[in-house]
Amino acid sequence: IQIHSCHSKLREIEVLLDQLLLIFAERPDIHPSDVIVMTPDIAEYAPVIQAVFKDQLFYSLADRGLTEESALLLAFEKLLALPESRLTSTDIMDLLEVPAIARRFALAEADLALIGQWIRGTNIRWEYSGRDKTERWDLPATQENTWTFGLERLLLGYAMESEQGLFAGRLPFDVNAGDGELLGTLCDFVHLLQDYRQRLALAQPATGWLQTINALLADLFRPAGDEELDIDLLRGALQQLADQTASASFTAPISGRLLRHWLGLQLAQPRPARGFLRGGITFATLVPMRSIPFKVVCLLGMNDHAYPRQDQVASFNLITLDAYRKGDRSRR
Repeated sequence: IQIHSCHSKLREIEVLLDQLLLIFAERPDIHPSDVIVMTPDIAEYAPVIQAVFKDQLFYSLADRGLTEESALLLAFEKLLALPESRLTSTDIMDLLEVPAIARRFALAEADLALIGQWIRGTNIRWEYSGRDKTERWDLPATQENTWTFGLERLLLGYAMESEQGLFAGRLPFDVNAGDGELLGTLCDFVHLLQDYRQRLALAQPATGWLQTINALLADLFRPAGDEELDIDLLRGALQQLADQTASASFTAPISGRLLRHWLGLQLAQPRPARGFLRGGITFATLVPMRSIPFKVVCLLGMNDHAYPRQDQVASFNLITLDAYRKGDRSRR
């Protein structure tokens, strides 16, 4: 039994890697598939594990939420939150760089780099227009640094040269004649986001949400490979919501915030057995009643505030008060 005290998550993983390499060197009978590493919250350690163990040892990550495994699902969550978004230039670029979205709009790496140059050159910072600044954030309706202002400068720069001076109070930003299609794609994407931003802010019945989000998935994503499974998962969750509300004869409008909360709970669930016992070192969440047929067991994050867990029990959960029985699962 070894106990290591480390000053950070990164140092924990580095020490773990060194100790595992030592074990494999001294014990030829132990292989990576004989090792499990468990922690109270695998999501906190996943980025550090990927950074340290990359190209070092074969491993798999289990028990992560669906959005932590899929760039498509993470982008979908950001799209659902558009009504509360400031629509910053960083938000837009993050979405454009998602493979399924870039594929849908036929954007290559060079195209994304050029769009980034346009955004920086026209000083686009946030919000769709000055009117949105006033209506959403109660700020002065200044057009400068908005998407509308920047796109107008780009479109003027495609039609005329900046040397010709101002036109309607706008200074053209020079765009090459061969980049017109890319500029049109960027305009379409931003206008599409603004359109769904308004639609997603409206409360509607479950059947209405089913139609709206299916349209969003079709308009903004072109999945490939495993991403098809993610799209099917989203559509299945929405169909489940529609079926449940229909069974309960519930036809009242559902707010966008409530829908995001419900879908967030669905996407936070890990895929069953995903990444567990797939060969190599298994990184997983420390959960009770887990079978651990491994020769080497390692624990991370055994800090006093993380383990034992602090269960936050709802006051209306009577099972924990007077109906708890021996053998019931206790995460603490």
